[in-house]
Amino acid sequence: MLTGTLENNLVEYIQREDIEGANNLLMSELANKLVDNRLDFIELLNSNDIEADESMPKSQLIELFIDNTDDKKLLVGASLLANQSSKDNMSNFDNEDISDDSVKNGVAVMDTYFNDTQPDEEYSYIAPFLLGALAKGAKKLIQNRTGGQSKGAQDEYRRLAEQRMKEQAALRQRAELERRQRELEASKKRKKTNTILIVSGGIVISLLVGIIIYNQR
Repeated sequence: MLTGTLENNLVEYIQREDIEGANNLLMSELANKLVDNRLDFIELLNSNDIEADESMPKSQLIELFIDNTDDKKLLVGASLLANQSSKDNMSNFDNEDISDDSVKNGVAVMDTYFNDTQPDEEYSYIAPFLLGALAKGAKKLIQNRTGGQSKGAQDEYRRLAEQRMKEQAALRQRAELERRQRELEASKKRKKTNTILIVSGGIVISLLVGIIIYNQR
């Protein structure tokens, strides 16, 4: 498992000619964004004429995204969102933390994975040392889908991407709930400690006052 930044990991997967691994990386990051910044994910869908709102469960929002991955504009927005810092808003697309190269690489990977795109001169914006690996990875991926059932195999790959997103969203949600529980327990512990200190302080003061009064008799 790679442990670098999204940008570095994406480059490494492409260099390995592993389009599936690169796409899984992006799907996981998008699932994280759905949990961390739900409104941003909904805005991604709405801005691409996909009706979505806060009342929808995460699973439905993921399905809406996967069902529309033939839309290049949606893929551009998705790559932008995946490459954003979790603390940023989608409106802040010019944030210095967003790598333009990584966004372009993400679009190319998703377009290849979901739409059987074979990178050519259209992808001239991809760094030359990556374009060759991306094209080879795309060729391998498409060959795996051929045999008279390319469309069926492509649908299966979409299903796998959807499953990946749902599993990652569940993991992220559980981690967030555990984090909040730890914070709540820590807060209770601090309050209990403060209460003990206050009570203890009051007892000490009472004893001191009592001693002073006794000595003044």
